[in-house]
Amino acid sequence: MAMDSLIARLRDKCNSVRSQFHSKTSLYTDFLTGVIVPELQQVLSRWEAEIVSDRHSVGSRPWLSHYTSLHNLVSLVEGADRSSSVASTLRLFPTYRFNDRNEGRHLAQSIAEMTDYDWLNTDVRTLAFAACFVGGDDNRAGDDLVYWRSYGHDGEGCSLTWKPTTAPPHLYAVQYESSDAVRALERVIKALEPLVYVRNPRANRLARTILGTTVWQALSRVRYLYKNPHYSYERESRVLIAETDDAFDREKVCVVDAGRSSNPPQVQRYYVDDSLSVKAIFGSGSVITLGPRTLNVDDTRAYIESLLEDRGLTAEIRISSAPYRAS
Repeated sequence: MAMDSLIARLRDKCNSVRSQFHSKTSLYTDFLTGVIVPELQQVLSRWEAEIVSDRHSVGSRPWLSHYTSLHNLVSLVEGADRSSSVASTLRLFPTYRFNDRNEGRHLAQSIAEMTDYDWLNTDVRTLAFAACFVGGDDNRAGDDLVYWRSYGHDGEGCSLTWKPTTAPPHLYAVQYESSDAVRALERVIKALEPLVYVRNPRANRLARTILGTTVWQALSRVRYLYKNPHYSYERESRVLIAETDDAFDREKVCVVDAGRSSNPPQVQRYYVDDSLSVKAIFGSGSVITLGPRTLNVDDTRAYIESLLEDRGLTAEIRISSAPYRAS
């Protein structure tokens, strides 16, 4: 069914439920959850699929650059030698741990600013895991002064850059202009007006809570694919998976004591995505760039080369040429 037809059907059902049940609160709740919510979820699923396809594609073979610490790099490579049911991969971490305090809220705020639907700016908590990459059409994004300052551990970290043979299945381009998405979503939200603008205050609150929660739970992936335009220089892409995705596998959620046996433990969760395994990353054309403030850089390079060789992995190791001064 075409999108216009789905939206028209949703609005018709909203009008029907309002006319028959808005004064009967218990029945109103039942029909909101039993009739309107499934219909709304179907429309939002179609909307999200179209938006992701149109605006968040990264192409078939993008270059990926990821900045991290030397400790994480060594752990990643060393992990390729361990016998474990969990592959050694770049980890996807919960988005609520990211530096940007506005993670997952930019799209909601844009909707509130650009439309009359400020009731949708609800802080609905959803769990999503992501690994982030800075963009580029070649492998030069792995040695950038701005990225060393922002993500390269003040120049003491490293970057990994590679071109996958095929793009990871959950890799999406981040967008920094949300107006097109908001206008497209506005058509869906407008269909809900018969239910969120009624004279019965209790029915009004019920509809806004139930439908607002449904919207952001249904969009728990795409809400993390929009960021403030101030970050547009990053040309970021993300391997992202939300707990509401069909492909989400709870068996791939791992827990680690990040404090290394601290008391109390500093527990952190992460998600394992096989498309970011060491064998997928380290191969022909892969580059490891050591940061401009790496200590004992020649010894460090020799050590990493030996780790890779022992595990049958391949990468060119470079030393950053960025003119870096510690902050």
